[in-house]
Amino acid sequence: MRNVTRKLALAVSGLALSAGIAGAQQVTYSTSGVFTGCANGSGTNTCVVNGPAGSATLTFLGQNSTSYTAPVTGASFGDFALSATVDGPYSFAGVGFTLTVNQTAPSNGSDNQGGSFVGSFSFANTGSTGGPVVLNFTDYMLSVGAVNYTLQQDFGGGINMNLPGVNENPASRSLRANISTVPEPSTYMLLGSGLAALGMIARRRRSNV
Repeated sequence: MRNVTRKLALAVSGLALSAGIAGAQQVTYSTSGVFTGCANGSGTNTCVVNGPAGSATLTFLGQNSTSYTAPVTGASFGDFALSATVDGPYSFAGVGFTLTVNQTAPSNGSDNQGGSFVGSFSFANTGSTGGPVVLNFTDYMLSVGAVNYTLQQDFGGGINMNLPGVNENPASRSLRANISTVPEPSTYMLLGSGLAALGMIARRRRSNV
């Protein structure tokens, strides 16, 4: 009985270790983004808005394929670049933005290997007499298989970008996210079964004493 108990304990320990390893995986992804509702149209990574005397341009440069060992905080998700032909104010109100994540590892077989964050600019009257450009997403977490991507927000919520003076073009703003992974449910089921079996053996041993 002792040998059986030891073997079962070793098996449960192995499953617990596997669950821990499953929570620390290499994640490989890339990102891209497109704007809608801009003066130059929709569906590109560059958005132009017109002001009283000039125009402002907001560009998103997606993250090329990169890998991290999750969990990780502050993973790069791309960069915004904001510039203007003359000092503002300019309004980005009504402009939408879709950020797409393409995950290549870990693989989910035939399942969808990516997803999107959808957002819009809420308060965007900006420039020398205005406030920051603020991008708000409808949801800040995206799950792709066993991987969770959570966009980092500024204090008070949203993604804030300040329009620079003409002599300071462009102003850049990095988009970052926290990445975590979760073990497969089957791993937890096996671990639970092993713990239950150990509990039964312990009760039997106490009853036989």
